[in-house]
Amino acid sequence: MALHVGYKGFNWNVFDKRFDEYIRSIQKLNGELMVMLHRDALVQ
Repeated sequence: MALHVGYKGFNWNVFDKRFDEYIRSIQKLNGELMVMLHRDALVQ
């Protein structure tokens, strides 16, 4: 999806470095944190 809307890709290292936050966002269904992590991982 990122490529489709003009981004160059997705940096999975963001999730590696912030794995605990990512898991916590899933467990608590914290949409704001999920969006922030995904936005930080987009490569422009």
